[in-house]
Amino acid sequence: MNRPSIGVRFAGSRLGALVLLGLCVWGVVAWYQGNASQWLMMAALMAGLWTLKCVARMRGYRAWARAWEAMGADGAPGQVKRRHVLRWCWLLVIGVHVALVIFWPGASAPLASAFEDAVVADWFFLGTLALVSAGRLLVRRRRVKAAKHDAKLEAAPVAWLLGRASSSPSRAEATRNVPAYCAGLLKSIGG
Repeated sequence: MNRPSIGVRFAGSRLGALVLLGLCVWGVVAWYQGNASQWLMMAALMAGLWTLKCVARMRGYRAWARAWEAMGADGAPGQVKRRHVLRWCWLLVIGVHVALVIFWPGASAPLASAFEDAVVADWFFLGTLALVSAGRLLVRRRRVKAAKHDAKLEAAPVAWLLGRASSSPSRAEATRNVPAYCAGLLKSIGG
């Protein structure tokens, strides 16, 4: 896999994506307040989509690079991280909150009711996102518990292959039942 270009690497980095997405949110909010044209808003939306695409490309490249670097190291390939869509949703909600706090004093009287509606919608989205996050956390905890339980079962395969013994033989019984070739070996060792 080829290394991405410098623009993709910048837009796909955490700091670059945060700056670019912040500017995109600013462009949309400025259009919403009537301070910018619709073309700026469309350009901001397109730049935001491009930034998210760059982030996805960089995640894929980093996962590939980790797997490539892990080849030959104990024979274990690197783990590929899952995409964290929820994390980006949280960043978006935080960005919208910050934009609302910044632009709230600038809202004029005709836009005040629409701005209040936007705040209510934002809080609704925040509540929904919090519920989804809590649900995912509970599911993740259940999966971890199930994985630990499965690991305990896999640690002792004899426990599930054979039932529990009703009684174990005494040492004298076990020595009497040992085959002849093993008895000779035990006597030579001193057992």
